[in-house]
Amino acid sequence: MVKKEKICNKKKIIVVLAVLLVLTFGVIIKSLFFTGEVIANTQEVEIVPLTQEEIQLIGRTILSSEFVEDVPSKYPIALRFFSFSQSGEKIWRSGFLIGENQLLTSGDAGVYLSLNSKYISEFAQSNICDVIRVANVNGDLGFDSPYNKASLLLKYSGMVKHRDCFGF
Repeated sequence: MVKKEKICNKKKIIVVLAVLLVLTFGVIIKSLFFTGEVIANTQEVEIVPLTQEEIQLIGRTILSSEFVEDVPSKYPIALRFFSFSQSGEKIWRSGFLIGENQLLTSGDAGVYLSLNSKYISEFAQSNICDVIRVANVNGDLGFDSPYNKASLLLKYSGMVKHRDCFGF
């Protein structure tokens, strides 16, 4: 009888330790991946269109880049441009929705990249990855997503090999 009680007590201890281990692991995972807070911007924004020349230059550069074939079809990437007024106010310009091997006319992006318009001229001499790296180093690249880091890793797993392209 005493032997059975000892075995039963050992099982209970093991179960309690396993539960504590799972809870600890959950807290660690949550702190690593779920730290962001989504803040909705409800303010209307006026978008200044890119010129036809800029659209053609950027479009050609995007479609010739090595990462465009690995963009998930369900989760396109939005590349938006911005500039600043003389008073320092941010002015949004039109952008592109990048899908799997193509530029899309509609859809919901899973990732939003914003790039200062001063880099548009660089697209003529460099590939998009070089331009994005330089902009990131200079603090002129923005990143936003409605997804947390864990979800992004799953949704864009085919693009991990291009993470250097985006400077991350």
